Amino acid sequence: MNRRDPRQSKHLGMTTIHEVNVTNTPFLRIQTISKSFGARTVLQSISLDICRGEFVTILGESGSGKTSLLRLLAGFSHPDQGEIWLDGQRIDSLAPFERPINTVFQQYALFPHLSVFDNVAYGLRIRRNGMPKLTSADITQRVEEALDLVRMREFIQSGPMKLSGGQQQRVALARAIVNRPKLLLLDEPLSALDANLRYQMQDELKKLHEQLGITFVFVTHDQEEAMALSDRICLLRTGQLEQIATPQEIYNRPETTYVATFIGQTNLLVDSIQERENRKWGNVNWPSFIEGSPVFSLRPERIYFSDATSKVSSFEGRVLRQTFEGPTTLLEVQCGEAHHLLRIRTSSRGEKIEGTHQFSFDPQDLTPVRIS
Repeated sequence: MNRRDPRQSKHLGMTTIHEVNVTNTPFLRIQTISKSFGARTVLQSISLDICRGEFVTILGESGSGKTSLLRLLAGFSHPDQGEIWLDGQRIDSLAPFERPINTVFQQYALFPHLSVFDNVAYGLRIRRNGMPKLTSADITQRVEEALDLVRMREFIQSGPMKLSGGQQQRVALARAIVNRPKLLLLDEPLSALDANLRYQMQDELKKLHEQLGITFVFVTHDQEEAMALSDRICLLRTGQLEQIATPQEIYNRPETTYVATFIGQTNLLVDSIQERENRKWGNVNWPSFIEGSPVFSLRPERIYFSDATSKVSSFEGRVLRQTFEGPTTLLEVQCGEAHHLLRIRTSSRGEKIEGTHQFSFDPQDLTPVRIS
């Protein structure tokens, strides 16, 4: 079974359809991969299947192993154990130039002494691994098509040092896609850009993925970036996969306390709740389906102002401080006699919110999570 995007277009000499192949045979299979550097283990038995045409983000904080995993896929290092399969071929023992994979690096790695044209054409001119040599006319056509895709055709004879950071990033993308790879790896390519340009390039990356229809594996430490770009997010923590899910699932249904706190902001509510008529945490009335000693994630935007007659889970809280964030305001609220603190996000024009208020939330927005 395939999920298809109905948009079709011709790029780089071929007709493409944005397609996510969800058949039983994965396009990219990472099977029980482990990697150590001396006594330090950076990846521990990582297994991951990626479908053809997916945009998958490897997300994690510094030292989580995300760049080490990308280097294993690219062939810049080799796993201590495990296998990597791409489109039915085992590739973990192949050299980088033998793999149908291209990489966009964080620092772009453009040749300063070559023009934009020659930077993009470089990989076509040094083709190896039995690939047929291209004529000058073929190279020119493919370079121009790649530069058209990233809207850099007008700078074709410019030197890279005369370009802005965003323009250099587009040239690096063109150089990566001109070889028509089966898999494109992106190692935090937006991290050096300022905020506004980064948002613009996120949109362009997403459009480029849809136009090309090839598989993207994107590495970042930026949670918002991962949420905006990805079909699925793989969250790494100290060399292990913490959760693999769509952006919606990983935000709304985190599996562990680490995921809940790393992806956005949340309230972690902990209590021992027994079978009794009166279920409370501070002043919070718990829903009837909760038993035992659970930990819950409750997102700040899921709590709202209410009145004392509200029949859903509700509590009274005193606003201690507020942070204006443009379209929303984040409140820190003291709840109950035990001085529990909750964070609450509300729409606001920046007006001062003080005193004691009644708040409510839908019990279905409580997500049980494992302590991690």
